[in-house]
Amino acid sequence: ILLLGGTGVGKSALINALAGASIARSTAIRPTTDRLTVYQHEDAQLSRLAASEPASLARVPHRLEELRDKVLIDAPDF
Repeated sequence: ILLLGGTGVGKSALINALAGASIARSTAIRPTTDRLTVYQHEDAQLSRLAASEPASLARVPHRLEELRDKVLIDAPDF
């Protein structure tokens, strides 16, 4: 699930709501997300993302069973 939108519209807050936990950094100060951020279950194997440049991608592993089969991607303002 890729979330796109302008700065400060609540993409990170939506990720936290979907997760039912605070896994994404979300603040009133904008912008918070400065690169593609992938939220994935710690057991997920994402081979296509493994080839991505580390500087352009941040990974945030989690243990939430509700999101075991889902990958959430928070994109910076474009």
